[in-house]
Amino acid sequence: MSKIVETGSKTWENRHLTFTEEIDNLYDMWNSAGDDVLACYTKTSEAIQAQLGEAIDQGKTLRALGGGWTWTRIATCHKGRMYNTKGLNLRFSLASSMVDETYGGTHRDLLFVQCGVSVHELNLYLKNKGRALKTSGASNGQTIVGAMSTGTHGSAFGFGAVQDFVVGLHIITGRDPNVPEHNVY
Repeated sequence: MSKIVETGSKTWENRHLTFTEEIDNLYDMWNSAGDDVLACYTKTSEAIQAQLGEAIDQGKTLRALGGGWTWTRIATCHKGRMYNTKGLNLRFSLASSMVDETYGGTHRDLLFVQCGVSVHELNLYLKNKGRALKTSGASNGQTIVGAMSTGTHGSAFGFGAVQDFVVGLHIITGRDPNVPEHNVY
């Protein structure tokens, strides 16, 4: 069973200590335990869907929280719910059957990583497999989704940033069945 734990925190402060936000509550999230990584991922997705449905029913605003590196309040929600995703750090290689046939590359070059995986965790995982990120920023504490969504990490003239190397997303938008988005490449 995945764990989503209400911490009771009524404030949240960013990593740089430049602001404190008043929140309804902070929730810590972890994946389900077990040997079947896809079953764990599915159970966690279902738990997130239930949380989103509850927040919708109660009229609560919510935001996912990663490494907390934001300099501004844009990633927070005043008097809303904050969900700490750092415990959502599954990562695994993809079988060819998991990759859309229209993808122009090979499944061996793809890796599934969950939103809470830090750049540091990902670098260690890849190093142990003789691989590496093509690009990343200077902050290893940032989650991969934070690096991807800010669009500021790892780019150089003629070379894309982290988000340019993403070929698929799984976005959970509410309690209803979710649809993996793979047409991002």
